[in-house]
Amino acid sequence: MIIPLQGIKMVPDAIELQVRMARLLREKGDTVGAEKYYKMAIESAKKAGDAKVQDELVIEMKDLLRAQ
Repeated sequence: MIIPLQGIKMVPDAIELQVRMARLLREKGDTVGAEKYYKMAIESAKKAGDAKVQDELVIEMKDLLRAQ
């Protein structure tokens, strides 16, 4: 868990690291933390103009929140 977090601090718009952190937190049952990183990744994808990734992440985040 430390590696993605350190990478995010070094490269704050690194979508892959944000998604990795979101999924890791989701697996650990930390819905609030996972939602935070999904939102970061969605915003980064939006900034990068990657609508496909943005849409996929929105679906993942909605699934996470529905499962609560």
